[in-house]
Amino acid sequence: MLKMIIVDDEKKTVEGIKECLDWTDYGIVIAGQARNGSDGLDLAVQVRPDIVLTDIRMPVMDGIEFSRELRRLLPETKIIFITGYSDLAYMKSAFKEGIIDYILKPIDIDELESVIRKTAELCEIEKKKEQNRQELESRLHESIPLLRDQFLSMLILGEIGEKDLIGEKMRHLAIDLPVEDTGYLVFVVDVDDYTVICSDKEPFELKQLSMEIISIAQKTIDGKGIMVQLNEGELAGIIPSRTAHGGAIAESAGEWIQTLQNGLNRDLDLSVTIGVGEWVNSVEKISFSYYRAVHAINQKLYRGKNHIIYADNVSILSEKDATFGYKIYEQTYAALKAGDMDKARLRIEDVFEHLNRSCSLQYVQSVCLQFTAVFQRIYAEYADDRSEDPTLDVFAITNELFRLETIEDMKQFVLTHCTKVCNYVATGRDGQSQIVDYIKSLIEERYAENVTIELIAKEVFLSPAYTSLLFKQKTGETINGFLTRVRIEKAKELLRQGSSKLYEICLDVGYSDPKYFSKLFKKITGLSPSEYK
Repeated sequence: MLKMIIVDDEKKTVEGIKECLDWTDYGIVIAGQARNGSDGLDLAVQVRPDIVLTDIRMPVMDGIEFSRELRRLLPETKIIFITGYSDLAYMKSAFKEGIIDYILKPIDIDELESVIRKTAELCEIEKKKEQNRQELESRLHESIPLLRDQFLSMLILGEIGEKDLIGEKMRHLAIDLPVEDTGYLVFVVDVDDYTVICSDKEPFELKQLSMEIISIAQKTIDGKGIMVQLNEGELAGIIPSRTAHGGAIAESAGEWIQTLQNGLNRDLDLSVTIGVGEWVNSVEKISFSYYRAVHAINQKLYRGKNHIIYADNVSILSEKDATFGYKIYEQTYAALKAGDMDKARLRIEDVFEHLNRSCSLQYVQSVCLQFTAVFQRIYAEYADDRSEDPTLDVFAITNELFRLETIEDMKQFVLTHCTKVCNYVATGRDGQSQIVDYIKSLIEERYAENVTIELIAKEVFLSPAYTSLLFKQKTGETINGFLTRVRIEKAKELLRQGSSKLYEICLDVGYSDPKYFSKLFKKITGLSPSEYK
């Protein structure tokens, strides 16, 4: 509801105004009345009305002076004058004091209703505008930390390079970072094994962890620099110094960074690797210091986790001296295929020994993927059902590899899978021997039937071609050769017994043509069936 006060020394006029309209219909409540401008001013300060209905001619303080003081104290309050015809010339000075409208005496109710309605609508419009302004200001205030972080991220990443624009943005966002005659050092805090941490925590826990990391970092820096979160698990700090020059690392900055690492280790039980860039001599070169810090962090691959690594101690990347041809992978494949685990491990260790400290993480990952492809090739050759074998899940294996952050972890990853492959091959060989033994027993039991390779393959759930190949590799003879040998041996037994005729023996051992049987028997034994008998 809008609040209105009436200031008039005529009691009847005041009472008439209060009674002539149902003020609630206009969203107005009459919050008080006064007999002169002085009392009206005191009442207005106390009530803070939206609308003031006041006479011009009053004792002690007239309406003009009252309006002047009221506008000074409450500039948003809307003032409506009540005046007689004789006061019209006096009204010129009244309008200079910012009144909204006036009503002539004697008061016409329709005129009063029209002026009040118009004034109430104006108050509501202005209130709405003020509410919108406050909401916008509140949202802007709330978004300043986000805008600040976005700007600092762009500055660190080199997406803003104009010095004047950088200075203007810093002033607008109240970032306490000098722009002129200052050196800058960027360091990057990288949470070790962050992908593993993510898999073990809920999103709200990760958000809380990020806030705790930032809190500890800000307390450590404590006005000596500024911190910003670039990505999940990655924090960057900018330290300004008017005394830093060249590539020297200020001793105090190194102490702060060490204190920060110790705090994160102790308070959050976090392992963090911190890369420290090089000092740069202008604000637009901050991104160079950042990328040198990132390059330093990449050395975690070789130096291990939870270290502070300075960029000026790290060489530029070059992988040309650590290139491996396909032969090393083929040799590893051949060793695994032969079941020679020692030789396979030797080849793998040889490769990792020659990976120098200038190789990038991506390059080392590509080497590991080459070995993974070799393992997959072996698995595929021995797996009966690829869809159900977890060792053939390329996505899972690759995902596991890409979580690793040091070369030692990657080496152990490859060697572990090498051992699994060797065990898999050994198990596969035992299984193959069992299959061959089953084929032999099947032939020995059913030699009298029309035994074909297709029938045998169905029994062992393999393809006919692979069944034939496997049997030949394990026994040195073909399936048909083994079948023939079994049949001839059985025929010999029957011939020695002498109780069966030749055609009966022929049928009993799986042949339907006695002539073919006789010819085959002589070819194998050197004697005809009748001569053998």
